[in-house]
Amino acid sequence: MGRVVLIGAHRAGKGKVNRSFRDQELGAQKMNQDNKDKNGKQTGQTKHIASLAFNGLKAGCLTFVVAGVALGVGLLLDTRLGTYPRWTLILLIISAPFTLGGVYLMVRRSLKRTSGEERGEANHESDLT
Repeated sequence: MGRVVLIGAHRAGKGKVNRSFRDQELGAQKMNQDNKDKNGKQTGQTKHIASLAFNGLKAGCLTFVVAGVALGVGLLLDTRLGTYPRWTLILLIISAPFTLGGVYLMVRRSLKRTSGEERGEANHESDLT
C-alpha cells in the first residue's frame, strides 16, 4: 500500500507538491493578515473561534467540578454511614441534571452574546455605507 502512494507522488511531480504546500502556507499567512485590523488586534472571526473553544473548556470544567463534588460528598457520607455505594450513586445521578442545566445556560448565554455581536457588526456596517 505504501508503494502505491509513493508511485502516485512520484507521478505527480515534486514541484507540484512543493508548490501546493507553498500556496497553502501563503494562504494561511494571508488569512492571518486578514484577521488583524490596522492596529494589529484580532478581529471577529478569530475572537469567535476562541470564544467557542473557551466555552467548551468551561463546560468541561463545570462537569468535572460538579461530578467531583458529588463523588466526594457521596464517598464521605458512605464511609460515615457504612452504606458504601448508595449515597455515591444517588448523588452522582442527582448531579447529572444540574450539570446539563449549567451547560445549557452557558451555551445559551454565549449564543446570545454571539448573536448580539453579529447584530452590532451588521448595524455598524450599514451605518458606514
